[in-house]
Amino acid sequence: MRYIPVIILLLITVLARGFVRGTDEAPAVPALTPFEIEQMPAPGIADTSCNRITGNVQALEGLFGEFARLERGEKQLPVAILQLGDSHVQAGFFPNRVRSRLQMLFGDAGRGLIAPLRLSGTNEPPDYAIASSGKWTASRCTQVSPDEMPGVTGMALSGNGRTAEFTITAYPALLRGADRVLLPGVGEASSAMAKLRERGLDLVIPTLTQPVLGICIGMQLLCLDSEEGDARCLGIFPAHVRRLKPAENGLKIPHVGWNTVGGLRGTLLEGIDEETYVYYVHSYAAEVCEATIARTDYGGEFSAALGRGNFFGTQFHPEKSGSAGERILRNFLKP
Repeated sequence: MRYIPVIILLLITVLARGFVRGTDEAPAVPALTPFEIEQMPAPGIADTSCNRITGNVQALEGLFGEFARLERGEKQLPVAILQLGDSHVQAGFFPNRVRSRLQMLFGDAGRGLIAPLRLSGTNEPPDYAIASSGKWTASRCTQVSPDEMPGVTGMALSGNGRTAEFTITAYPALLRGADRVLLPGVGEASSAMAKLRERGLDLVIPTLTQPVLGICIGMQLLCLDSEEGDARCLGIFPAHVRRLKPAENGLKIPHVGWNTVGGLRGTLLEGIDEETYVYYVHSYAAEVCEATIARTDYGGEFSAALGRGNFFGTQFHPEKSGSAGERILRNFLKP
């Protein structure tokens, strides 16, 4: 599929026929089939069956027509999609996931509209942060005055004094612009995945093209799933994460301390000798799989390191593993 830019302002709820139109004549569109949006329970929503589009899908014909034109190379500008909603839209419960999925299919032209919603005293999405100074006065569309037009965000802000400033930082934009990405971790798999999903990063991380290194639980999160909290993970490495079971051999859990690695392969481990000692602190580990580039035995073999494309992971802590760990980090940082 060719790279096609798609920019999402907020999200779709309903688009009138021909709402998105790049030319005077709508292109031929394949026969439409009803599609359902994945049900995603959200706080305060008891009936998630309303989170689907069925029936009059012809209302989306204009949008699908624009996507078809993009794929045929007939359209160069991004497709902008607008949803008019309230606080649940502002908070990104639904928009972030749909935006990420569409951009995975059609290309990423950026996040789209970003507004300092927190400064107006309302919800803001978890995938960007607002830093502000000075005092701000806000009015919303529900409290609009004749002198203030809130615009598409539904709010108007005014700074009190010259010191009133704000900056907005989008987390996915920072990740995509980084030369290298480290995914470290100390904690529990299901809680860590919940935080990634809250920020929309579970859909961003798998699309990264620069080198990515997961360390300890960071590597586990790059696997298919984990027994720890029955977590569904990012699915980059084709491995399941299991709890270590060495008790019958008299070994303790968690596995803490120095152990050796073997079966080494790949650029991440260049210059590392077989049976080199590295440092571990963990109770769960990824099974050996086709992406395994190093192994350790602790009551049974597990993946000490994984590698696939631009993604790498170490179950051990290179930052605690002396000169060997330093060499591994240097390998990762090589241009």
